[in-house]
Amino acid sequence: MRDRPARLFTVGEVADLFQVSPRTVFRWMAQGRLPAIRVGNITRIRPEDLEAFFEAHLSTQTRGRPGQRREVGG
Repeated sequence: MRDRPARLFTVGEVADLFQVSPRTVFRWMAQGRLPAIRVGNITRIRPEDLEAFFEAHLSTQTRGRPGQRREVGG
């Protein structure tokens, strides 16, 4: 057996980190977008899987808020 594994995140902790509901985190797992470990009734997320998910969803562009006006022209 290997050394003690790194700390695993709970669904609630991941939801807090991304400021979404736990239901959204479960949806990401069901869609295969966020790998998770399930043992019985317990679900945990490995730090490296969380980091990969975060990196895959970084954006260099921001979107305006709905209803926000953009200036046209110069």
